[in-house]
Amino acid sequence: MAKNKQKQKGLLESVHDGYIRGSMGGEEDTSQARIVTSPEPLPDEIKKFRKLYILVPLSLVIGLIKGDFTGWLAIAAFILLCLVCLIDTYADHKVRRLRRMKFKLPANVTADELFIKMQPVFISKYNWGIERGDNGELTILDKKYKYDVNLEEDGTFVIWWRMSVAKAFLSTRHYPIYKNAIATMGIIAYEIQQVFPVGVENESC
Repeated sequence: MAKNKQKQKGLLESVHDGYIRGSMGGEEDTSQARIVTSPEPLPDEIKKFRKLYILVPLSLVIGLIKGDFTGWLAIAAFILLCLVCLIDTYADHKVRRLRRMKFKLPANVTADELFIKMQPVFISKYNWGIERGDNGELTILDKKYKYDVNLEEDGTFVIWWRMSVAKAFLSTRHYPIYKNAIATMGIIAYEIQQVFPVGVENESC
């Protein structure tokens, strides 16, 4: 019985992992590796599209002016439904692309050195849980997600956010996940680059 449950869990994880990797797109070029200059959230690339929600109350106002509130209420509802679906689909794509985002790091930093120096920073300043991943990577645990800091061969690091498989399949709104990820990833990248400073000639956030 236990073996069957493990097989089912393994199948779910494989399907979920395959979907994630397929939806993230290609690797980010090393030249795009960035320096984070403050512990603020990373740029919100979805916020500008959310301004389109103004079309919903605008439709209701038009309905009142034209004396056809019921008809324009239906139009407003249709616009709202379309916007929710389109923006959340885009948020789903962007939150997965965050895993490809590269951050600059000095050459020859090892996973052991990263863990030893960053563990006290994240615990003392943010009260986050810290552990070593299966491959020795630094893993940060906040209240909602886990963040693996993976060192790349090109002198950069990426932050792989993740949640439980069950929670991932049950999640119906992706913008809140995106907002949480860009906030935490901004802090992680900033603190790492403060401890391991790099030059300022690269793109900054």
